[in-house]
Amino acid sequence: LIILLTSSIHADNVYTISGQESLDSEITLNPLILLGPEEAYPESFYGTGYTASFYSEGILIKEANFSMISAFSFQSIVPENTTSITFTDSSLDIITEFIITPNSPLVSNLIIQENGDNYDLSWSLSDDDGDNLVSDLYYSLNGGPWEILALNMHETTYTIPTYFFYQGEISVKVVATDSFNTGEAISAPFISNSQN
Repeated sequence: LIILLTSSIHADNVYTISGQESLDSEITLNPLILLGPEEAYPESFYGTGYTASFYSEGILIKEANFSMISAFSFQSIVPENTTSITFTDSSLDIITEFIITPNSPLVSNLIIQENGDNYDLSWSLSDDDGDNLVSDLYYSLNGGPWEILALNMHETTYTIPTYFFYQGEISVKVVATDSFNTGEAISAPFISNSQN
């Protein structure tokens, strides 16, 4: 039994559900990606051999069949009020069960300090459910679009060489997830004087 998900399901929206199977047949679920309404993002399932069963308080509300060769990915509505997702193989043996917990992560104490030729980032993460959290880091130059710095981080520190950023006003965003819900924090802008 693995507790790693949270509840805020967007009703009637399609998610990308993906993960991988380890050599000892344990499934690791990647953070779910909210795509949008079914009209724009139809459900898509590939193959058979495995089933994802969606439950609400122990009552089966949806099943999705898929195939897997060490990894899998499919698009499915995650029904509102889903409280757990169980993965079974073709012999109906339960491989893994994911329990959906009720609270979102909190990102706090986002600090950026210039340290010689680097910027040192640090932040704090908490989750009232005790879920495992991962962080994605983004930056914005002069109020522009968010660009990726790092993904799927388990650490709460990150070092960026000062030459990485172009000259201008920089903001950094940390987005934490427990696979369903997210929490985020955005830094106060700072000035990069890089000569890039």
